[in-house]
Amino acid sequence: RLTLFTDSGPRYFALTDEDADAPAPADADSEPRPAGDGRPDIAEVVPGEPNPGQPVVVRYEGGREGPARVLLGKQELETLRARAGELVVRLPADAREGRGKLRVAVGDERSKPYEIRVKPVSRRKYYR
Repeated sequence: RLTLFTDSGPRYFALTDEDADAPAPADADSEPRPAGDGRPDIAEVVPGEPNPGQPVVVRYEGGREGPARVLLGKQELETLRARAGELVVRLPADAREGRGKLRVAVGDERSKPYEIRVKPVSRRKYYR
């Protein structure tokens, strides 16, 4: 039995001998899309658990040509730097702590949500 949990997003894998021939359950967030469908796909977010006001690097693949932007929920984030396949954005200082969903938007096409966890700012670090 092998189980792999990554901190870069909701990717969980389990290999077992039990029910090897049974079809996998349908999950809307993990269904593969056809290549070249025009939608961007988030490959990596660093850090995976940012603090409010912190810069975040979002690496993505695909998407059409044109300016890309990052959304946290429905709020567009401030873009600090943009390169092909990579955006550096800043989370708002008033970002709500807890789970949030990032999306990359290019034109009217949006990626599937990428779940992040916004951590509270540690006040102890400021007083050390």
